[in-house]
Formats: sequence, C-alpha cells, structure tokens
Amino acid sequence: SINAEYGGFITLEEAKEKLMRKGLGTYLVRFSAHKNFFALDVRDASTVRHWRIEKESKDQWKISGKYFPSLLLIIRYFHKQPLLLSGAEKNLFLKKALYRSKS
Repeated sequence: SINAEYGGFITLEEAKEKLMRKGLGTYLVRFSAHKNFFALDVRDASTVRHWRIEKESKDQWKISGKYFPSLLLIIRYFHKQPLLLSGAEKNLFLKKALYRSKS
C-alpha cells in the first residue's frame, strides 16, 4: 500500500533528518510545497536525494521524464530500476519505506 511509504505533510528538513538515520535506499513520498507535486526522498550513501513527482491528471504521474498511471506503480518501478541523478554515488534503488511514527 502507498500509505506505508507516504510521509504526508512533513518538510524537506524533517524528511532528511528521518532518512539520514536509516539505511541506503530508504525512502518516503511526501507532499511538495508546490500544488500537484509530490517529493520522493531517498537515502543515498552520504545524503538524501530528492525527485519531484508531478500529478498531471488522475491517471498520469511523471517523474524524471517517465509517465506512470499511479504513484504506487512509480514506487514499484524504482524498486527494480535505478533512480538516476548526476552526482549520485552509485545506482540508487528504492529498498524500504520509512514508516513514520504516529507520535
């Protein structure tokens, strides 16, 4: 379920703080500060990397120039395919969702 990966209304700084305490490939999806956008934050070897996800319509989501019919399919795809970003230490795959505590 996408709810497991979903960080909701947390800031970039909160996401960084939580993810830096976790292992390589730990990730979360959160609301972006921009309307119709979400952020995918992923723990890299020495930092947290960020990708913008745009919700273009009900069934069209875009990340890194690729289109998907749902946010869940983006997550599934990047468990198997690397996220590409210049400057990344190595290919980065989504491994484990960061489960936000309720407190």
